[in-house]
Amino acid sequence: MLKEIIKFGAPWCQGCTSADMALEQYQAMHPEVVVSKVDIEEDEDLANTYKVRGLPTLIFLDLEGKEVTRYTGKITIQDLIKIINDNGLQ
Repeated sequence: MLKEIIKFGAPWCQGCTSADMALEQYQAMHPEVVVSKVDIEEDEDLANTYKVRGLPTLIFLDLEGKEVTRYTGKITIQDLIKIINDNGLQ
């Protein structure tokens, strides 16, 4: 099961806007899932800890807080749901 999605982004990142919209739609359907947004310019250490190399990067954590998968790039709600379903996180 999915516990949390962490989105790493930046204010100047255009793809981050579409990721925000997809995450907001997903969270409206699944309020039990925590969605965290990290600005890499404000929290470089956390971005380095997760080895973020591109924006936006979404990191999917299971109930134990372990990374199951990640996705980098522009994303839609349909893409987001597919990633979650393909990784057995629903």
